[in-house]
Amino acid sequence: MIEQDITTITLSVVSLATIEGLTLGTVLYRKLKPVYEARFSVEQRNLIGQLAQDAYAWVERNYAGAGAESFTRPLNI
Repeated sequence: MIEQDITTITLSVVSLATIEGLTLGTVLYRKLKPVYEARFSVEQRNLIGQLAQDAYAWVERNYAGAGAESFTRPLNI
């Protein structure tokens, strides 16, 4: 019986923390988006987006299916 209560409390705390994190992320996004758009031109924003996509593709290609050990082995750049 006590295990069920502890599980319920733990899941409630995790749920609340998740909701708070998502809310904070949304608030930060709404506050930082105008700053981001004001400081960077469209070309610069496109370049940043392309760099992010290239970095993501590189990680996917080099660490596909690696799991947790990908964080412990050295980078081969």
